[in-house]
Amino acid sequence: LPTDATIESVALAAMPRQTFYDASFAVADVAKIGPGAHPFTLEEVAVTVTYAGADGFSGQFECLLGLWDVGELDLVAGYSKETGWAFRGITPPGTELDVGKVVGHLGTAFGVKGDDVPEPIRTLTISGLDVGYETATRKFGFMFVGDFAVYQEPIEIQPAILVAPVDPQDTAKGYSYSFGGSIEVAHVEFDLGFSKQPASTTFVASVLETGDPYVVDLRRLVTSLSPALGSAVPGGLKLGLKSAKVAAIQAAGGRKLAAG
Repeated sequence: LPTDATIESVALAAMPRQTFYDASFAVADVAKIGPGAHPFTLEEVAVTVTYAGADGFSGQFECLLGLWDVGELDLVAGYSKETGWAFRGITPPGTELDVGKVVGHLGTAFGVKGDDVPEPIRTLTISGLDVGYETATRKFGFMFVGDFAVYQEPIEIQPAILVAPVDPQDTAKGYSYSFGGSIEVAHVEFDLGFSKQPASTTFVASVLETGDPYVVDLRRLVTSLSPALGSAVPGGLKLGLKSAKVAAIQAAGGRKLAAG
């Protein structure tokens, strides 16, 4: 926080007999993060530090992030040596979002080229935007939340545009970006991979479990992708899932899946 920030409020609580102590303060309009010419505004930062006897110290960091004309996001943060303070928040329910507009802002702020964004992301109808930021690495993550149709059935997908400074100590050197995300099928989280050809409408979701396999019900797994196909799978069949890939392919008559 800047040393000249104005503290708006302070709250202290103590119960010495229970060795419990709590201190919190709030600051308004305290910082800007991101690229120098197009920074984001951190507002209404609130910090709470608690000491509770044998449990030791704990803390919480909250703030509002002013995100272009998308609106304000409530962010909360946790701390680690690797990431510093790692903030994360999502747009409020009902926020109207346009992928093209968000990608345009990312282009202005970080140099993300619209033509590089994979077609499945550019054409996605989104209902939320999940934003993350790490103070140590200065990395940003912009994860879209939306639905895509497979066999006329909507499936939630969370593709992401990941932005990292070329040099965390000097963001003036610019940013690099990549594409990823996840999709959950029958409570199993698959990582998303996109073609290097942005115009391609195909993407792959994969999972690789190095420990104990996921135990999944085959009928439930297939039904999550297509209720019509799932109804043809006998019930009670369990799989120990170690690895799997699902490819979504845009074909005549709609999007199809290939799994293995």
